[in-house]
Amino acid sequence: MLKRLLLALGGTLVVLTGAARAEVDPNYSVVLLTENFPPYNMAINGKNFAQEDNIDGIAVDIVKEMFKRAGVKYNLTLRFPWDRIYKLALEKPGYGVFVTARLPEREQLFKWVGPIGPDDWVLLAKGDNPINLASLDEAKQYRVGAYKGDAISEYLTEKGVEHSASLRDQENARKLVAGQIDLWATGDPAGRYLAKQEGISGLRTVLRFDSAELYLALNRDVPDEIVARLQAALDQMRSEGFVDDILNSYFGTSYAEYSKEKPVCRPVSRHRLRPRAAAGGLQGGAADREFPALQHGGGRQELRPRRRHRRHQRRHRARDVQACRHRLHPDPALSLGSPVPPDPGQAQLRPVLHHLHARASAAVQVGRPAGQDRLGAARGAGQRHQGVEPAGRCPVPHWRLQERCGQPASGKPGPAA
Repeated sequence: MLKRLLLALGGTLVVLTGAARAEVDPNYSVVLLTENFPPYNMAINGKNFAQEDNIDGIAVDIVKEMFKRAGVKYNLTLRFPWDRIYKLALEKPGYGVFVTARLPEREQLFKWVGPIGPDDWVLLAKGDNPINLASLDEAKQYRVGAYKGDAISEYLTEKGVEHSASLRDQENARKLVAGQIDLWATGDPAGRYLAKQEGISGLRTVLRFDSAELYLALNRDVPDEIVARLQAALDQMRSEGFVDDILNSYFGTSYAEYSKEKPVCRPVSRHRLRPRAAAGGLQGGAADREFPALQHGGGRQELRPRRRHRRHQRRHRARDVQACRHRLHPDPALSLGSPVPPDPGQAQLRPVLHHLHARASAAVQVGRPAGQDRLGAARGAGQRHQGVEPAGRCPVPHWRLQERCGQPASGKPGPAA
């Protein structure tokens, strides 16, 4: 009797110990890493480093919602290159990387959550290139470009197809157009999306040689309960149609009807807003959400002052009144940092920047002898120039700049009532 009781108590302890091990710390957090791989994941500013809300894309939207529904905390970082973040996820406990192909040789390296999206492996050529292939072996006679460290590149190596590997997949699109390679081994739709970002269209699919599903790969140290909760959340999202809605929102139509002629979103740099075309503009996605002023319409030009002009301003800040008073354009509507008129035209914007260079280079230092005035106005030695204005320039000063230059400020607004 006593023996049976001891066995029962031992079994209970084993069950309780297993339950305790199954419990996960509620503050457990996963470190998620990704790369620039449009349209699945991309930095909003187009750079190779971004964090949290500065990262956008199909997979990013799906993964964020998946972790939210599963109640799992995470930190998200976009980094470069792919080899580095793949190795971090492989070696560091609590790390994960997405999106990556789930291949037989990788099966035991990670714990997997997915699939997140499809990835067809294709060989692309220029539209006017007459190459036709029936199998991957026939590609061995051509110059092939691929993405370094990618599953497609590894597959080509395994099949004996020599290829050049680029650090960025979009470099292969440029090489293809420039004639440096004959075929581009990439994923579809990711490859076409990257090409459109580079302004390249009309590429032709020569061969569709394989396909894979893209997954979130988690380090083997991540608890099984976390993996199960994430997979359950993703399955629920797919059954509700959430995943299909995300795909359709990025391709502007049903994903099944997506083709190379469909418009795509171009990530916008926060630091250098490029002038938009007279008609059309940036379309959809992150650009509209982050920059509502850039939404479709009307040919408005957007300008952000370049860093060199800001350095130029700081360099001449202590010089005399003649340089200071024109550091901002007399017309507030055209001053740097002010809103640009609805349609000034590029030709009208350039003179403003040239004006800054001209005025700063024409600055006259205190104590210049008479006859050496760059503006051509005779002054006595040791006198400070009082501002003879060249023809065609508006002499209206700016009160803030007058204060910097030590002059009484005129036109300074009074305190609010």
